[in-house]
Amino acid sequence: MRHFSLRFLRSRMLPIVSMLCLVALTSATLPFKITDCSTSPNKIVRIENVHLSQDPVKIPGNETVTADVTILQSIAGTGHYNVSLRIQRHVFNGWVEAPCIHDFGSCSYDLCTVLSGKHYQNTTHHCPIEIAETSPDFECACPFPVGTYHLNPTTAHIDNLASYLKWLAQGDYKVEAKILDTTTHAEVGCFIVQATTASDCTGIQCIFGKRHEK
Repeated sequence: MRHFSLRFLRSRMLPIVSMLCLVALTSATLPFKITDCSTSPNKIVRIENVHLSQDPVKIPGNETVTADVTILQSIAGTGHYNVSLRIQRHVFNGWVEAPCIHDFGSCSYDLCTVLSGKHYQNTTHHCPIEIAETSPDFECACPFPVGTYHLNPTTAHIDNLASYLKWLAQGDYKVEAKILDTTTHAEVGCFIVQATTASDCTGIQCIFGKRHEK
């Protein structure tokens, strides 16, 4: 019975482990880039001059960001706009879309609920403390009045992933974010972000353990 159980486990686990190993070995080559993919005459936001201090993005690590955000039409509050995310990871010679699981992944969200600022624990500014310190005039939460906002160089710490998710910290990603008017269902904003993430492990070590520097 014991031999049967071992054979059964091996037959079930081997394909899974093999797939994870191959995914972890996928090369990371995409430079950071953000593209405005909107064709709408009623576009509500424009994002320009986004720069990162580290490319690939290191997980865990510190990343310094600068950006210019122009609000073209006022964004009042919840219920007016949804943002639909499509997250893809490069695997082998193609792209695989991450599913939406428990509101994480390729999901749809109310724009102003996401940008409510309530989870920043900074009630006076509704921004992460790092942004509040470097760019006090930068808006982070709804409502957004029409105007241009500059994010000064701001450094944020990217936390480590849980050990069983470590292999996700290394790879090529594309994220498409579409903003939709909930009344007309028209697209009023679209951005595609491509980036490579890197971790302190390589290949199958991202699955089975951290790389030890000599």
